[in-house]
Amino acid sequence: MTKLPMADVPESGDRLVIRPSLLASIFNAGLSVAFAVLFALASTTRGNSIGDIAFELSLALMGLLLALHLISMRVEANGSHVAKLYFFGLLSRQIPYRELKVSHHAERSSEGGGSYAVEDFQGLHTSFSLIPFWVWRTSDVQAVVERTLRYTARLHRPEDKSAQRCPNPDCAGAVMSKVSGGSDGELWRCEICGTEAYVSTPRAGR
Repeated sequence: MTKLPMADVPESGDRLVIRPSLLASIFNAGLSVAFAVLFALASTTRGNSIGDIAFELSLALMGLLLALHLISMRVEANGSHVAKLYFFGLLSRQIPYRELKVSHHAERSSEGGGSYAVEDFQGLHTSFSLIPFWVWRTSDVQAVVERTLRYTARLHRPEDKSAQRCPNPDCAGAVMSKVSGGSDGELWRCEICGTEAYVSTPRAGR
């Protein structure tokens, strides 16, 4: 079966990696220290029952997890996919460029302080979002968006005018593979969702 055109997509060694901003890291470190202080205060003001000890340990553990979550998070974009990784790569949300849709929307602050932009990365089976300025530097997010859009544009570009695109909106217009063909028409199949389309060969009028 003919594969989707991949010649224009950069190799996987061409990798972009971004990490949380310094501002977010400092805030998270301060939050962890605050939990540690609460743990110390709770240890001196509360009793030594099992319930008290469990409460104090839960405060310390929550602070540690918050710090670890942010410090260990990163986003990678290489020649085949974009991914958001958590806890130093133990957990990840990976989206191949063949399935990727990139969009953005505005969300209003819960405190009524205006709105902020959110960049959405949507795949067939998973998705994730990046919020510029707060956790991620705006320039870093823009670099990821530009790179992924460039890769998907190259991947979805037909090699010739006869190439067919998948009609399934979830596939973001991916180029279909030609399965068979004859004098009457051609059968095309999308390698992402499996949708098939038969294209009849135009006949010259008599």
